[in-house]
Amino acid sequence: MTDTEKIRAAVFTRTASGETLYARDAVINVIADGSPDTVISPNQWATIHHLVDWIDRNNGRSPHEVSLRILKITEEKGEVADAYLGATEKNEGHPHSLDNVADELCDVMLSAAVALVSVVDDRAEKLLTAQWETVRQDVRPFARCFLEIAKCTGRAASAYIGMTGQNPRKGVTHTAENVADELCDVILAAAVALVSVTDGEAEAVLSAKLAKVAARAATVGA
Repeated sequence: MTDTEKIRAAVFTRTASGETLYARDAVINVIADGSPDTVISPNQWATIHHLVDWIDRNNGRSPHEVSLRILKITEEKGEVADAYLGATEKNEGHPHSLDNVADELCDVMLSAAVALVSVVDDRAEKLLTAQWETVRQDVRPFARCFLEIAKCTGRAASAYIGMTGQNPRKGVTHTAENVADELCDVILAAAVALVSVTDGEAEAVLSAKLAKVAARAATVGA
């Protein structure tokens, strides 16, 4: 079975009106630490906070620095789009596997989680859990997960500009909670897609990615 066939098999649901791409089965699967009530486990959050502390020690946490952390999500969302197009054979000359897609989805989740902690500190976990409760039973076309990542990344950037008043014409128009709301949506869209392409192994895949990033940080003085 090709990766394209695996993707289709993982997310096709037969409905009364015909075949429609849904990610509902992925949404109700266990995502982290055996519990459907969390998207990022406590151990994973601990590592993420450690990474944010390391970044802060090296770069500070000025508005410009946080802007760059949100911009990093923009870079990662482009890479996940490229990987998904390659895995579905829509990008000739640039083939990708499901493992490539999963790896890039992890990067989106981690960069968004770093930005989230950078904006709301210790409230990040609580806010993400609350947001998950509002969407966990959502039914969405699988490709929409990738479009949601793109949409919400742009909205997070816009909200941060509004929060910091970087547009003199508009001034301060958003709060930290507005920014956090959009960043949580980025994480959740990536998490749903990750569960679908990893056949229920999302928690292990994300943990492995976190361990790799943390180890890399340790080599430069974390």
